[in-house]
Amino acid sequence: MHSAAIHAHRAPDPAPVDDPVPEPPPHQPHPVPQDDPVPDHNPAALPACAGAAMPRCQMV
Repeated sequence: MHSAAIHAHRAPDPAPVDDPVPEPPPHQPHPVPQDDPVPDHNPAALPACAGAAMPRCQMV
């Protein structure tokens, strides 16, 4: 019979699924990682030889 009680409690589980809405706010960290890729795409922001991967650095 305990199993039946557990199943009954599971019904309210679907309700909390609506709570995930407030979860999006914690996604703020996303903007942070975006800053990292920005400097990578902007070789000018890096030092002259910071982009060793770039052939320009080797040419110089």
